[in-house]
Amino acid sequence: MDHLKNLIAKFSLFHLINVAALLGFVWIGIYFGPTSSKVNPWTEYGVFTLFLYLCRYLALLGLPQSVFNFLGLILFKSFPDPPQFEVKILHEISKQIFDAMNFLSRICLSGLHKYVFVWLLEGITLKW
Repeated sequence: MDHLKNLIAKFSLFHLINVAALLGFVWIGIYFGPTSSKVNPWTEYGVFTLFLYLCRYLALLGLPQSVFNFLGLILFKSFPDPPQFEVKILHEISKQIFDAMNFLSRICLSGLHKYVFVWLLEGITLKW
């Protein structure tokens, strides 16, 4: 449980540092930013302005994919609930495996089948 508290504290500190950096850059941009200018880009640069606007909006091309990837990670469960078995032993084993998979959800299951991550299976005991 202490490990979880340390992890939450570390992520909270990381989040606060990111928010402080963002607000700092916004403040610097507002305080030291240029005053309003009356430059018309079409008279200043001509047809080249179209290319400049195209380059400006090209950076937003990957935004929809990023947003939907983020929503997919947040809104959908990676692993559904374990199946309910009628035999008590199978139910306990599946629950322990499911808990291990939730704790380490990004480890490939083929590693379990090849006995690479045997330590994941150490807590599972069969009681006949």
